[in-house]
Amino acid sequence: MTHQQQPAPALLPELRKHLKDLEDTSHPIETGLFDKFEAQLTGQLIPQPLLESLIVQLSTLLPIIQQDPTPLNSLIIKLTDAFTFSDVLELKPPVDFLAGLQVSAQPFNILTLTLLRKAALRASDAAIVAGKPELVGALIDLWLCTADIGVAQKADEVLWELLRVDYSGPSSSNDHSGFNGTLGGNVGGQGLMWRRLFKDQDIYGKLFSICNLKAGDSVTKREKTLAQARLLDIIPRIASLDWTSLQSQNADIERQNGLHENEGLLDFAAVYMVDTKDDVLMHLALVDFYSALLRSCAEDQSLSSSVASLGSTQTISPPLDFMVSSGLHARTSAYYLDPDNPEHDPLDVSFLSSRSANYLSVYALCFPSHLLRVPAEEPVSMERILLRSSQELDISPGKWAHGASPAYTLHLLASIPRMALLPQRSSPRNESVILKIPCKPANPDALHTLATIFNGQATGAEAAAARALHALYVSNNPNFYSSLVAHAETIALKDSALAALDLISAIITAKWEPLPITKTQTTARFTLPTEPEFIARLPSVVSPPPPSGIVAILTPRSQEYVLPYLLKPAQTFTNLVGGRGDAESAAYKIAVAKYDALKLLHTELNALSTEVDGLKDVLGAVSKRVSEGAWSVGGEVGGRIGTLEL
Repeated sequence: MTHQQQPAPALLPELRKHLKDLEDTSHPIETGLFDKFEAQLTGQLIPQPLLESLIVQLSTLLPIIQQDPTPLNSLIIKLTDAFTFSDVLELKPPVDFLAGLQVSAQPFNILTLTLLRKAALRASDAAIVAGKPELVGALIDLWLCTADIGVAQKADEVLWELLRVDYSGPSSSNDHSGFNGTLGGNVGGQGLMWRRLFKDQDIYGKLFSICNLKAGDSVTKREKTLAQARLLDIIPRIASLDWTSLQSQNADIERQNGLHENEGLLDFAAVYMVDTKDDVLMHLALVDFYSALLRSCAEDQSLSSSVASLGSTQTISPPLDFMVSSGLHARTSAYYLDPDNPEHDPLDVSFLSSRSANYLSVYALCFPSHLLRVPAEEPVSMERILLRSSQELDISPGKWAHGASPAYTLHLLASIPRMALLPQRSSPRNESVILKIPCKPANPDALHTLATIFNGQATGAEAAAARALHALYVSNNPNFYSSLVAHAETIALKDSALAALDLISAIITAKWEPLPITKTQTTARFTLPTEPEFIARLPSVVSPPPPSGIVAILTPRSQEYVLPYLLKPAQTFTNLVGGRGDAESAAYKIAVAKYDALKLLHTELNALSTEVDGLKDVLGAVSKRVSEGAWSVGGEVGGRIGTLEL
């Protein structure tokens, strides 16, 4: 390693003298001196001989220091920042990685992990680490056993980065037997770290024994559950690269830990490891793990046409296949879909219902075509999700007004395919669960959900469904736009005002698609209606639903409220005593959001055909208002009465 020769930092002589003084273990560490020296190092390189000499002096002190060694560790990390792993291996005296990775050596763990992490920058260096089984074993022990959260996180990062740089599998994004594209195809490793972790009997056995509650050792249950949480955290990432590594690797070790034939680390972690009956917190972590596992190999939406031809239980995702075949998919979903099941502990339901709904949200987002194909009578089907969601939304206006909304149910509705939210041919005239989401009273969660449903960057059939859902909702809520503007103007309810502006912006930028004109022959239960069928379902139709969000904003029902509001100057409170406090902060944030919505309106108006009646006048007024900035000239003083009442 070479450096350009530059003058040494001015404090170097003083620091070296202080390091000499620290050989007397009773001498106090001058933390300020270390901080100042590190500041001098910024952008400055120490000449190579001095650098090596300083590192040796610091390293010699570490074994004998009896005070907090953090200042010394920090300086070593700073001095070796530009080092490669080869440079680290050449240091004299050599770095004792094994000693530094011991759980008992907590003051030196971060320093050692930082130096070891340099091996994750090149596959050849990762191979060197893989060739040292004692070193890999110490890393696993530290990762799973340390009580220090920061150290555990650092060890997790080092282990994962070593695995990632050493990955040698296929780079096809559709081959779920291995790599799924997480690294963008940058594959150049030899797979030695993978073989060390999953094929070395001692190393592989640690993943089980340290986390197994039934293992006869001295590790406490609390320590076991910490290790379990760390193992659950890394498995979805491993699954995203190499699914097969999580299957059976060593039948003897797996059998010793209670697994059956052909069951591997994934089965251990997902099915056997966690005490779900007596540890609700770990049960929460387990459900979150299931969600992360589904995300690791999401359905390729470009394959939706071929997927549609598969049977309802077939997928192209090993994680979903595993969840379904093991019964975990139904069991996890039941905490939300079937909360009154006598097999459930009421305490578990109270904690797990929202996590279960989040799991269903991930399932709906990652595997929409699979969800749409599941038969209605199955434990987890679209019909059951819609029924349960409808029940959850049956709450009083007072609860909506006071923010007691079922946020996890709203998130679930924003995640499922929009096609399923439309009234189907077999349903009553206007039956759609979104009609239970109120636009009044103001509720931020409800407004954000509507924004996602009406826009959400939808394309294709989803964009056509978004258009239809907007038309259905507005026709059943004639005061929709006036309510939105009222919420946006009520600065006292900042979150609701910002959510209303988010919804206005979502509609302005929505790029919708038309519904089909003729019926398509299909056996699918959830389909888009034809344009005539849909219009016939609306309670009152003067003209066809708007073709896009910007046109919807220009319709009389919206234009009467939204355009005047956006063109008005922003509200301010500088005339009030203490006006620079919270109200002023809310007014500023809302003014910025309002101006952002105005600029979006200006952009979308410019993209419209100039042949639209009255567009030139509207565009001129909007352009003028945009040029004036967020506050315009002489902003409106004061807000709605609701602001002063609070």
